[in-house]
Amino acid sequence: MTLRQLFPKSFRLHFQLLKRHFADRRSGVSKKFAKAERRAGDFQFSIAIRQPIFPNPFLENKIHNLRLAIGRVEKVVVLPGEVFSFWKIVGAPGKKQGFREGRNLIAGKLQQDFGGGLCQLSGILYHAALVGGLKIEERHNHSTDFYADHERLTPLGADATVAFGYKDLRLENGFPFPVRFGFDLKNDGLVCRLESPVFLPAAALFFEIQEQENRKIVATRRVFEAGKLSVLVAESVYL
Repeated sequence: MTLRQLFPKSFRLHFQLLKRHFADRRSGVSKKFAKAERRAGDFQFSIAIRQPIFPNPFLENKIHNLRLAIGRVEKVVVLPGEVFSFWKIVGAPGKKQGFREGRNLIAGKLQQDFGGGLCQLSGILYHAALVGGLKIEERHNHSTDFYADHERLTPLGADATVAFGYKDLRLENGFPFPVRFGFDLKNDGLVCRLESPVFLPAAALFFEIQEQENRKIVATRRVFEAGKLSVLVAESVYL
C-alpha cells in the first residue's frame, strides 16, 4: 500500500501546509508577506503584459475564477522588501471559497478541478515580474510542454504553475518604493500591469531553448539596457 492510499488527500494537504508554515517562520519570510486591504501612493507608471484567453468548455468558469482571484490580488500593495505570495493572497481555491471547476494541468495531464485557470493568472504575474525587475523568490514551471507554438499563451519559459500548499509564486519587491498589480479581464484576453509611483524600465527577455532527448531546457535571461550582459533568471525543464 502506498502513502497516497494510506493518507487521504486532505490529510496530505494539511501536512504540507503545516510544513510550509513552519519553514516560512524559520526562514523569516512569514514576516515579509504583503498584506491585503492596503492602498498607498499614486501609481501612475506601469508595465503591461497581455495574454489571450482561448475558448474551451470551461471558459465561463475560468473567467469567474480569474475575476475572483484578481479581485483579491488588486487589493494588495507590495511595500519595499515585502514578498507577494500568490496563495497567501488568493487563498484556497475550493468550492467553499467560491471557485468553480475548470481545467488544470495536474501531473502532466489536463484534468478537471476547482480553481481551473488560475495558472494563467500566476503565469502572467510571473511574466510581468520578470519584465519589471522584481525578485523571483519561488516559481515552478509546468512539468510538460504539450502545446504547439501557435497555441501558447506565453513564451515557453515564461509560465508559472501553482498548486495550493505545494507550489507557490513568490515575488519580492526589491525597489525602494511600493508596487502593485492591476488587471483588465475580458473573455478573450487578460492584461496584467505592474504599477509603480516611479518609472520602471521594461527589461528585454530572451528564452533560449535546448532540446535534449525527450525534454526541453529553457534558459530565461533578462537585460535592461542594450549592450549590457544578460542575466540568467530561471531555468525550466519540460518533458
